[in-house]
Amino acid sequence: MTSLSKLTRVNPILRGDYEKVRFVVMKEDGSGPLDITGWHFRFGAKTDLSDTTPLIIKDSDTAGNFDIVDPANGMGYIVFEGDETADTVTYELTLICDIQGTDQAGKATTGRFLLPVELDVSE
Repeated sequence: MTSLSKLTRVNPILRGDYEKVRFVVMKEDGSGPLDITGWHFRFGAKTDLSDTTPLIIKDSDTAGNFDIVDPANGMGYIVFEGDETADTVTYELTLICDIQGTDQAGKATTGRFLLPVELDVSE
């Protein structure tokens, strides 16, 4: 059994900027990171849990959506291209996000966190 790191809130990202949000997949007992070599990842962000359609969806099958920098130690980044937030976010808000990792045996684990999106001062 595994778990994605228990993020509750991360530092804000700026609307329209290239940004990366770090994640770590940990063993369920918290004793250390888990090797995520060969895992599949999916990310979704909504403005409200009742929304039927996520504002942003990312899948590791699409190049550039995730940057798995240290798979042996469970570490990677969700990558946001500037146009993703520029095209979908028109005011400052906090997104409700989840990231799901699926191991090579098909077992999925999900972590949820809040992601503030801010406008820069020139907006």
